[in-house]
Amino acid sequence: MSAGESRFRGLEVGDTHLLVDARRIRSPDPDLFRVDAWREREAQVKPLPGRVGETAWAVDAGRKGETWVLRRHGERGMLSRFLGRRRPWRGLERTGPMKELRLLAWMREEGLPVPTPVGAAVHREGAFYRGEVLTGRVPGQSLLHLLRENRPNPRSWSAVGSTLLRFHQAGVWHPDFSAGHVLVDGDRVWLVDFEGARKRRPGGWAIRHLGRIRRTAVEALGRDRWLEASWQACWQALFREYRRGQAAGRSA
Repeated sequence: MSAGESRFRGLEVGDTHLLVDARRIRSPDPDLFRVDAWREREAQVKPLPGRVGETAWAVDAGRKGETWVLRRHGERGMLSRFLGRRRPWRGLERTGPMKELRLLAWMREEGLPVPTPVGAAVHREGAFYRGEVLTGRVPGQSLLHLLRENRPNPRSWSAVGSTLLRFHQAGVWHPDFSAGHVLVDGDRVWLVDFEGARKRRPGGWAIRHLGRIRRTAVEALGRDRWLEASWQACWQALFREYRRGQAAGRSA
C-alpha cells in the first residue's frame, strides 16, 4: 500500500464493502453512497450537467464546506444492456469502485489533476455486485457541456492538450474516454470519472483519446458547426499543444 492509500479504511456492513478516507469520513455508512439518503438528510444534491451517463451528483458533505461527487458505476457499456448496474463478482479488489479509488490515490501522488478520492462502496449480490465512488469536486464544466453550449475557447483547448499528454505519459488508459471526462475552468483542466481505467505502458492507444474528443465534438455540435473557424481553432490548439509537449519530452 502506498503512502497515499494508507489513510483509507476498509470495513464491511452486511453485504456492503466500504473503503473510505478516514480523515474525511469518520463514521462510514453505506447511506453515504445513496443519492436518496443524501436527499433525506436535506443536503443539497445537484445532478452534474454534461457528465457521461448523467449518473453523477454533487452533494453537500457538510464538512468544512466540502462538496463531494457521488457517481454510480455500471451505468454504461455493453454489459449494461444485459446486467443493468450489476457486474460479475471476481473478488473485492477486482471490483470497479475499489480499483478506481486506488488509481485515483496513485494519480494524486503523481501530481496529476484528478479529484480527491473519498470513498468507494461495493454491494455484493451473490455472483454480482453494484458499486459507487465518492470523490472531491473539482471546479469547472465538462468539455462536453461547453460543446453543447457552443462555447469555443482555444486557450482552454490548448490546456486540454497539455493535460491529456501528462496522463498519457503516465500511462493512464481509459476504455471509454470522451469529452465528458474533461472538466475545464478557464485554462485549468482536470480529468474525472475513471471507471474502468488502469495503468498501462504508453503507446498508440493514447492518440486515439484525441480522436474520441473530436468524435464527441462532431456529435455534440454537428459536422457543419464543428467545421466553423472558431471550433477548428480550438482543435488545432489542442493538437498543437499535445504535439509540442511530445517533442519537448523526446528532446529532454
